[in-house]
Amino acid sequence: MTFTGIPYPGDDASVPELVQYYHQLCYTSLQICGFLLFVHGTFMSCSMLKRLKRRLNIRRRNNQSPLTYSCKDILALHRNGLSNVGYRYMWRTLNIGFGLCVTQSRARLCLRTIDQQGVLNRSRRVLRRRVYYNRGPNYLIHVDGYDK
Repeated sequence: MTFTGIPYPGDDASVPELVQYYHQLCYTSLQICGFLLFVHGTFMSCSMLKRLKRRLNIRRRNNQSPLTYSCKDILALHRNGLSNVGYRYMWRTLNIGFGLCVTQSRARLCLRTIDQQGVLNRSRRVLRRRVYYNRGPNYLIHVDGYDK
């Protein structure tokens, strides 16, 4: 499993590179305008940003990664400890961490086929308690004071 992420283009990057970077991180147009203004000191209205996106051919619709890639990566994340997360967290992890373009409905569908019992428990809001394997009362200490 490779968890690469999207590399930051740098502070001296051009505006189109920054727009592409923030778009790949799944930010909305209004949020991208805010980042450009407050972080990079460049004012750009939403209509200018939409024209720039159209010129750069940046879009979210009809630009999805294949279903096999997304299901394979969800299965790998599920095996590596992310078995209790919902579809929104999984969708965000696939889009940002793996660089895939996946819709929330596709992430929900893959998660339902992989982990039916987990989806059922999360939809019922069933509490899953922590399981401890420790050698005695002085070996596990919680920061919040709930020691076992």
